[in-house]
Amino acid sequence: MKVGVLAFRSQVPVRLSSSVRSLLPASKRWRVASLAALVAIVVGVASVLTVGWLTSLPGGLALRVADTDVTEQQVSYRMDVLKALYGVQPPGDEKKKDAFRRDSAKAVAMSIVLDNETRSRNIIISDKSARDTLTEIINKQLGGDRQSFIDLLRQYGASEQDVIDEIKRQQSVDRLFQQVGSGAASQVTDDDVRKYYVDHKATMVTPERRSIQNIVVTDEDQAKKVFEEARSGSDFSALVKQYSVDESTKSSDGKLGLVEKSQLEDTYANQAFSVPVDAVFGPVKTSHGWNVGRVLEVNLATPLEFEQIKDQMSQQLRWEKATETWRKWLGDAIKNAHVKYADNYRPSDPDAPPPVPSMPPQASSAQPAEPGKGP
Repeated sequence: MKVGVLAFRSQVPVRLSSSVRSLLPASKRWRVASLAALVAIVVGVASVLTVGWLTSLPGGLALRVADTDVTEQQVSYRMDVLKALYGVQPPGDEKKKDAFRRDSAKAVAMSIVLDNETRSRNIIISDKSARDTLTEIINKQLGGDRQSFIDLLRQYGASEQDVIDEIKRQQSVDRLFQQVGSGAASQVTDDDVRKYYVDHKATMVTPERRSIQNIVVTDEDQAKKVFEEARSGSDFSALVKQYSVDESTKSSDGKLGLVEKSQLEDTYANQAFSVPVDAVFGPVKTSHGWNVGRVLEVNLATPLEFEQIKDQMSQQLRWEKATETWRKWLGDAIKNAHVKYADNYRPSDPDAPPPVPSMPPQASSAQPAEPGKGP
């Protein structure tokens, strides 16, 4: 699971293009939280940071950071926040569920530590900055429909000021990250970048991309029938119109566009990227049904020259240096906070820093099929 990710998810000083994703061994796709998730953060985290200042650790409390006490109910709500943000489900196994609860408690503790640190450094975010960000979110995710935003707030029992406060908290942690990591990042030299390129040259390529035409049906027998018709020479576009239940691609002859292998479900990608142009493949089951596909075009992977990606590599190395320093600082911060946990909320390693997400690449110019609407 992702521990402490709420505290770090917005710390993105630079982004890489999709053409260099293959050179980043630890890179993962960046998931942007929805507006609903942002509101969920407010309900789940902001309430923790404003909990009453108690003088003892009575029953019902999960942890204490300095003078801030956090109840078991608030940690439980944190689990709901993780679910809202990232689809993280509490495991069914009791042993794993216990570890999940302890990790969630530590994530809450880290959020409080960071909030205290930004205050001590007098890092202040203006209301205007936060409101401008909120307006941008509403425009992007709700088409500027403020009433829908108000309805969403009402659904989660939060106020607009709660959301503004959470945005300010995230922006203040961004500035904290810059303060802590900028010195190390500035130490990256041109020689470091050149060495990185030489050491990783074999992976410095633009990924292979394929244009694929696809038919989705509901069961295996029908998929086998469609596959045989396609393989025997029947017009594939006509088969799309006749059989496909994927309304999002049916009107475009089932074409998914140019996609990379990583943009497709593994079972589908393994077949789609193992056959030549004009070949029909399948039937293959994905989470969206049974699929029969046809490869229309192949753009092979091509090597990248140093000059093409030196700026991105420099950004990557600076990111790595900054996050290495940030992670060490986080470890010291959580250790020095002397967080107290109730016995059944104590993490296995209370003083270890939470993981920092890898540097997020930009979205690829090739658009994958939408969730629920394709392979």
